[in-house]
Amino acid sequence: MPLVFPHGIDYFQAKVLCDLHCHEPLYVATRQDIYEKAIKLREVIKFPHPWLFLIDADASPLGDGTLFIAPDPGLGTNEELYKGILAQDFVKPWGILLKERGLIKEDFEWWRVRGFRTHCVGNHTNLNFYQDLKNVLSGYIQVATAQFTSAAFFAASLSMRVRIIEDVCTNSNHRLQYGQHSSPHHREDVNDKIKDVWSRLTSSDLDVSREVALEYLGIDFMGTKEELKSRYHHAINCIKRPLHLYPIHNINIYNIILKLIAVGIPVYKFYPFPIRKVISRLRAFIGFHHVLYIRAAEFHDFGIISDKGYHEEKAYWFFNPFVTSHIYGNRFFPRWSFIGLRSLVSFLKLK
Repeated sequence: MPLVFPHGIDYFQAKVLCDLHCHEPLYVATRQDIYEKAIKLREVIKFPHPWLFLIDADASPLGDGTLFIAPDPGLGTNEELYKGILAQDFVKPWGILLKERGLIKEDFEWWRVRGFRTHCVGNHTNLNFYQDLKNVLSGYIQVATAQFTSAAFFAASLSMRVRIIEDVCTNSNHRLQYGQHSSPHHREDVNDKIKDVWSRLTSSDLDVSREVALEYLGIDFMGTKEELKSRYHHAINCIKRPLHLYPIHNINIYNIILKLIAVGIPVYKFYPFPIRKVISRLRAFIGFHHVLYIRAAEFHDFGIISDKGYHEEKAYWFFNPFVTSHIYGNRFFPRWSFIGLRSLVSFLKLK
């Protein structure tokens, strides 16, 4: 299907709509305010989130106990989360939903020996991701989280209680406390919207919680199978451009790019932000790499934080035609190149 389904639920947390500039021609808006923002930049269809097709009108959880939604895995994060769980009263049995990002088998064992059932539903490559997630959630009566997560909306839509594991510092470096749902990266008026959404989502009144979850999952755009099929076909027939290539507006340039793609040149990979990506590719081709070494308590996909101990930084510029090493999750994986070996040695020295 030529649709972009944003991979996360939008609750005003992002400055730019999630996955807005993916290349599929139609962007799925699950709410009117999302539609009004996106339609200024690309073609949009009003459509419910696919999760709504999996749940019943009177959906209710089937199991008991508490499922904890874990942040990106790592020893420091696991310990911090576990302390937060023990500090509050959560109904047992306990289970934990682990993210695949950076996950290793030791993470499963870490939680199992502490009495938790362990679950993981994979990532976007799992064609049954939502069904598998629904099966896991339905085995519990409530979920608890220490960070903003779309899984909380999915759980609330099943009439599950959503609770906060208070005052836990996760890899996102946000402390999520009841009544204090906010992000330090937003203006105060945006934070007020985030607080309102999450205060309702974590309400002890399950009707209130489920109502906001269904709203943000696109219940207002729901319809019968025939109505949705008709809406989809109409949107497909109205598509003006087969690929979304932001920020190209000139039709002549757009047609040239389509011809290049047609002969096998993947020019679309430079969009959006083509100038930035061209510079990045040139730097990689020439082989100058800026490697930053940091001694910290945690390594994580979206940044490097140190909420324990201290950190020190060293930057190096040097020539090498091979790929740089990288840090994935909070695990350090050097690639087999000169830079990878040098990074590993320097990393071990800093430790």
